[in-house]
Amino acid sequence: MRSLLLLCAWLACVLSSHSHALASEESATATKAEGDTDVASGSCANEDVASNTTASVIAEDDDDEDDGKDGDHDEDDRGWWKEANLTLQTVYDDILDCDKFLGERPIHNESVWAMLRGAFMGINGPGEAAVPIDFDDGFLVPFEVKQIPKAGRAVFATGAIANGTKVWEGAYEACFSTGRKFRFFLSVLPDYVACDVMDWAYTLDMEVCVDLDEGSLINSATFGDFEWLSMGDDVMAQNIATWFDNATESYYQVAIRDIEAGDQLVTKYDAFEDLQGWIDLGLGDWGETTTALSTGKYDTPEAAAAAKEKK
Repeated sequence: MRSLLLLCAWLACVLSSHSHALASEESATATKAEGDTDVASGSCANEDVASNTTASVIAEDDDDEDDGKDGDHDEDDRGWWKEANLTLQTVYDDILDCDKFLGERPIHNESVWAMLRGAFMGINGPGEAAVPIDFDDGFLVPFEVKQIPKAGRAVFATGAIANGTKVWEGAYEACFSTGRKFRFFLSVLPDYVACDVMDWAYTLDMEVCVDLDEGSLINSATFGDFEWLSMGDDVMAQNIATWFDNATESYYQVAIRDIEAGDQLVTKYDAFEDLQGWIDLGLGDWGETTTALSTGKYDTPEAAAAAKEKK
């Protein structure tokens, strides 16, 4: 209960201050070049409340996590998001040093997902598309998230799913209209959570989007021209696919064959992601290769580093 109250206090603080900061910023950038505007930091008026509440929520994520591994920055180091033309590759490699989080990552609890939704709403402001700030998810069938060798976190069906069944809907899709807003979002998160968000994010229709629920943990059958991972003697085969409902402007993951209880849910993200969008939004070359580094395509940090150098 105490954590829930702290979370609510943090959300209220974010909603009342971050939206004003971004509104002032967007107005100012109409007349000044990006990166030159003197923008409020976006932190809550009572920064101790915001910082302590976020830390409290994140601390519950996994009690066995090494607290010294989070790598969070001090409040006065969080202004990097304002730098014009700062690429996500630089954020990933140099600012957040996400390679140090390669390996087994935590399975986030409901409080962390709610915290992410609150941060999105605070930064995007009430005039933009909203996401529910609650403890639910977009799954329409029973599921569980487990750690598996090499692939890390994965989503599994806990019951039989018939071909054609809607498995998940994008009810918690958070989209940012500018690359600058997305960088701001990353800057207010704990580093290891921000690294997760960069891995999950994708671009569509000149926006950066990320699903703020366990749908982000659904693994992809392929990355570009490469098969993804071998699970024993069997390569993971796609069993769900993205389907967009024009009538409701909603998108779903739908079963494309019968799925048994215990099967991993696997889709193909490269079927809908627009990799050029990262460049168009001023975030640099980003997408398939970098995302694959942390989701398990490469077994070791050394293999990941070699792939990045080759890129």
